[in-house]
Amino acid sequence: MTGDLNWALLGLLFGLLHSFDADHLAAVGMMASDTRRPWDALRVGWAWALGHFFSVAALGLGVVSLGIGLTPWLQSGLETTAGVFLLGMGLWRLAGLRKSPGDSRGSSPATGALSPQIPSYAPVIPWGKTVGMGLLHGLAGTAGVLALAPALAISSAVMYVAYLGLFGLGTALSMGLFALTSRSAQAPTERWSTGERWNARLKGTWGLVSVVVGIRFVAMGLGA
Repeated sequence: MTGDLNWALLGLLFGLLHSFDADHLAAVGMMASDTRRPWDALRVGWAWALGHFFSVAALGLGVVSLGIGLTPWLQSGLETTAGVFLLGMGLWRLAGLRKSPGDSRGSSPATGALSPQIPSYAPVIPWGKTVGMGLLHGLAGTAGVLALAPALAISSAVMYVAYLGLFGLGTALSMGLFALTSRSAQAPTERWSTGERWNARLKGTWGLVSVVVGIRFVAMGLGA
């Protein structure tokens, strides 16, 4: 029982660390950069973590109750799919920025003087997209291993459920903190006269990161 309890507590640590997989940071960082306020970014991180938890929990409980495992070909397919989504999101972001005007400052109708523009953000948080991305990423990368390995080591079903719950809690805490921090770091640029331009550069950086990580995951999934 003591060993099972230790495994359950390790779930919190594993969840905290697991959020920092490259594909997770790329997806959440880009979605968080579109929110109006840091508080909204925190909610994006939590929504992503919720979807992530659902897929990890379903896999883990399926292993325990039905003996369902994550086969190598399914793992590869999920990684490829996650990579394609990241690649598509990144390219869509970069294409959208190319359509933006080069100068981020507008002129005042009365004086003709240059005045800062308020950066544009998504009017609402895309909850379905955010949770859906979490669901997809929950079975890609290291999540499958972190869900399956403890199932073989923990003898108590109750402790294994506790492990999954603490793993989900750790993921929510770290991903929420990451989304909040990344969006908060973006906030000061909004007060600059060139705020729109810098905001576009930051969003473009996340788009580029998403493209690079997406290509990597597609290559991993295809066995390249």
